[in-house]
Amino acid sequence: MAAGVLSFQTAKDLLEKFRREMARLDSDPYDGDAALNACRDGYHLADWIWHGKLEHDQAAQIAIGGCPMKDRREFKQWVASQFPQFDLIWELCNGSKHFTPTRKDTVEHSYQSGWDRQKWGEGIWDAPPGFMVVVNGQHLGVNDMLKNLLTFWDNLFAKQGWP
Repeated sequence: MAAGVLSFQTAKDLLEKFRREMARLDSDPYDGDAALNACRDGYHLADWIWHGKLEHDQAAQIAIGGCPMKDRREFKQWVASQFPQFDLIWELCNGSKHFTPTRKDTVEHSYQSGWDRQKWGEGIWDAPPGFMVVVNGQHLGVNDMLKNLLTFWDNLFAKQGWP
């Protein structure tokens, strides 16, 4: 079977899809479809980058992480060390296929921010519009987290000179 799926054949293809989902989310910060798709695209880019660019290129692995990487798991650990919210993106991505949280989940609660979106007493009132998650009592903006992940991937592609 050929690599990729549907019209997406390279990591760059998935990066561009992630960018389009983020443009949708920027235009409507409450677009749950775009937010969930962006979580999946942003997280799974690590798989596509590993298999499409790094798996058989030890020099690129060393250039990125300072040493060879055994497998995709090690690459994802490196990503998480550089982008600490990567595991939280995974949790949101994984949550898209499970109705109930797993024992390992750290997200305590999610909600839409904005005075016209929240229930009384829920969340923080001065948060930017969009989706929020509560982790260890902290309210974190999912939209901003995803924007930062897109910047992380863009910077990695640029630093490596990947088209």
